[in-house]
Amino acid sequence: MKTVFVTTHPADADRAIEMLKSLPCASCTAPVSLAASEGLRTLWQWWLSEVVRNRCGMPTMIDVGRNDDNTSMRAIFQCERPNRAGIQPVFLFISQHWANKRRPHNQLQAPHPDIGKGLLHDKVKDDAIALLKQECEKQTGPYWFKGKKSISVDSILSDAAISRIQQPLLALAIGLRRVW
Repeated sequence: MKTVFVTTHPADADRAIEMLKSLPCASCTAPVSLAASEGLRTLWQWWLSEVVRNRCGMPTMIDVGRNDDNTSMRAIFQCERPNRAGIQPVFLFISQHWANKRRPHNQLQAPHPDIGKGLLHDKVKDDAIALLKQECEKQTGPYWFKGKKSISVDSILSDAAISRIQQPLLALAIGLRRVW
């Protein structure tokens, strides 16, 4: 998937939502599209807020991409490692609409499946990151769709559910900062 834009601005949520809405899908109804758009907007504005940046102690950003055939898009919610030592994905919003794709089409993968891969080459730090990831999975697991490591955003998540998903993601980002 190619990056279309990377941003640190909450207002850029509209660009991403327009990209999301432009994905052709015969089976996604208006309520599914609305739920995905609202879920993306809520997470977007939260992740790029000053509150999250201050609590994390590092810059946050979102990398938005789309595949060439316009059947999928993704938003990787990231943080910048201290001293500009690289970018770390924390969680992922993905929307997939190819012909035989089963539900859910719109998913939140929390934590990001690649978190901690190939970054530190330090067993103690790598183990600490693995524990942070496991704790985040434990906290977000109750929201996973049919045992898969993704949360369906094909229907609107309650404010309480969003809060319960945001808390371990924030704890993960803060924990990563401490490990680095």
